[in-house]
Amino acid sequence: MTITLSHVEFKCPAHTALSDSDLYDVIKGSVAGENIRKNKAIDKLLTDTNLNLSSLQADGSYQFKNGVAASWAWSGTGADRVLTVTVTGANLSTSNKSAVNTWCTSTFGAGKVILA
Repeated sequence: MTITLSHVEFKCPAHTALSDSDLYDVIKGSVAGENIRKNKAIDKLLTDTNLNLSSLQADGSYQFKNGVAASWAWSGTGADRVLTVTVTGANLSTSNKSAVNTWCTSTFGAGKVILA
């Protein structure tokens, strides 16, 4: 199934410089698309058992441990926006942060996702 964008009604200020034809790919379409980056980065934090941030549930899903949360923020504009993810309620070691940042670079490209 191929999804195409036929018409853009409104663009937020961060995406106004993008052409209508590039907008879908930047937000959802590509491996480094904004929505995919956010979802995969949070999934990495949940499912990487070395980080010890989550618990495996009976249904096979992962849930952050009590008191642990992940938040995210975007900076920049257009296709060059950077996702910064912050974990609260747990202290990640320098080596764990480095491992996650290395994974983000290899998965999305340099400077696309940063674990703060």
